[in-house]
Amino acid sequence: MASLVQRFDHLVVAVRDLDAAVARWRHLGLDVQPGGRHPGVGTHNAIVRFGTDYLELLAVHDPAEARAGGLMAPLLSLLERREEALAGLCLASEEIDDLARRLAAAGLDYVGPTAMSRQRPDGRRLGWRLLLPRGGPWRCPLPFFIRWDEPDDVRLQWERPGEHPLGASAVAAVSLLVPDLAQALTLYHEVLGLPLEGEDGVPELAARRARLRLGECLLELLAPVAAGEAREELDALGPGPFRACLRVGDMATAAAYLSQRGGSLAPEPGLPGGQRLVSPGLGVRLALIQGPGGR
Repeated sequence: MASLVQRFDHLVVAVRDLDAAVARWRHLGLDVQPGGRHPGVGTHNAIVRFGTDYLELLAVHDPAEARAGGLMAPLLSLLERREEALAGLCLASEEIDDLARRLAAAGLDYVGPTAMSRQRPDGRRLGWRLLLPRGGPWRCPLPFFIRWDEPDDVRLQWERPGEHPLGASAVAAVSLLVPDLAQALTLYHEVLGLPLEGEDGVPELAARRARLRLGECLLELLAPVAAGEAREELDALGPGPFRACLRVGDMATAAAYLSQRGGSLAPEPGLPGGQRLVSPGLGVRLALIQGPGGR
């Protein structure tokens, strides 16, 4: 079945305090830029952009508005437990109406596509349509989907890729915790049509893994099979994003930069050649891998 998903779009990082998170992530050597506010939703954000792919730091600025809208209420609950957490996976589709019909035919309960927007600090309004799992996309084994109103080249003129002192150039991989690997593969491989690169075990995490290609990004599905880090995270937060991996041009340069700023790198379990970024206050699992395209 042909895929109706073109690429990885972004990963949502829920944060309790947006200003503090921006300062924390800039300290890591990532170029974080103001995003704007989401009218009627009660949230605001900041963007760590690489190309069309990015990380979104998302916070609630109006709890009453967020609760009233319903979509962000689970996000508030998550932020009561964690100051910072990987919250949701967003994939891009140019055929979002066809995708909605395919998901419905597969018995998957999605809502939309629904029009949304963000008011940028410069006054421009970015628009898009979202296709969301019923019940919300936060800490969920299901992705949500976006179809941007503006062409990619126009959006990248408004929000240019960052200049990251850390040397990061792209989101190389995203790992997603799922309770049942076979069930997750039915969605990602059979329904969405993402190419399956292989399955293996990850003994360091006590998990079974499936690897799927998502354009230039690798999507890993991780299902715990015994006690370990993956099981602990699944029990604590439920299914959802477990790890983001950024591509850098030179690992030694990234390590030297972090060392100057009180951070360090440590081997990342289940990611050959990958290094976990360790820094005071960082609340999410962020890894680096060396590869072409890094600055």
